[in-house]
Amino acid sequence: MPPKFSKPIRTEHSASADQTPRGFRNPRGQRPQRTPRGGRSEFSDRRQPRDKSHLEQRTRIIEDAFHADIDSIRTNNLCFTQCIAQVLRKQSGIRTNEDHDAALADYYFELGSRHMSYIFRHTNLLHEDGALSLHELLYHQATARKIREGLQSLIQLDVGEVPISLQGRNNTMRFLMPLAHVVCDSNKSRAMIGYLTTDNFEPGKIPYSDAWFKPADFGDDQAREAQADELDGIDVASIFLRFESGHSNNVSIQHCPFRPDMFPLRYLVHGTNEKNLPSIRRLGLLPGVPVVEETMST
Repeated sequence: MPPKFSKPIRTEHSASADQTPRGFRNPRGQRPQRTPRGGRSEFSDRRQPRDKSHLEQRTRIIEDAFHADIDSIRTNNLCFTQCIAQVLRKQSGIRTNEDHDAALADYYFELGSRHMSYIFRHTNLLHEDGALSLHELLYHQATARKIREGLQSLIQLDVGEVPISLQGRNNTMRFLMPLAHVVCDSNKSRAMIGYLTTDNFEPGKIPYSDAWFKPADFGDDQAREAQADELDGIDVASIFLRFESGHSNNVSIQHCPFRPDMFPLRYLVHGTNEKNLPSIRRLGLLPGVPVVEETMST
């Protein structure tokens, strides 16, 4: 009879064994679920779906703010619209590239930008399209506090450009001006602005996909001026904000459809296999056919 070794034979630790030093083997085709070395199984496995129960949830206060009537929210939204227009036109606060660089490097500006990124990307406060209204943000205590802690240089207001109907609301606009700068001048945030007009406003309603726009880059004065003029020509009832990307939760963002009259110097590029060209030339693009690549190009 061969001698009995002190260590187990190889087959007991081989890949074909039912139990290995790092845990039980799973049937072929399934992800292995191993206990980390030392048996510290309380640590989460990054391969598993993230537990989002700890994310901030909507409260009754936020819900009531979302379903508020137009009379109680319109004045603040008109003030914020005016703030956005002045920021886009560089009439107050950040006017030059030096101002822009200084603001981006400022502690409070960066703090506000990070807070907005957290609210719009990593909470359960959002609607299905990833948006929140200004009225909801003002009733969110942490956001209101961050706005109040904004840069003193960003509360400047060009009083001469304020409409007569809002000239008694200068303090409200100075309060909202830092938020307008974060949305329009923090280009890293990829923020978007949407609106409801007085004609299509309803409590608990969110904007349509064609009522959204992304503020133009800081150096594109012509585009920013055009966006400000468009806002001034709209009878705004409610302003909404959202980020276009970077979400860790499930949102469904419906982007504005392509309209050639809005982009006179651009064209749409559709990528496909060369073998499909005769059919496209003869029949055009057919609905339901997979798109390889679709992008805007200048």
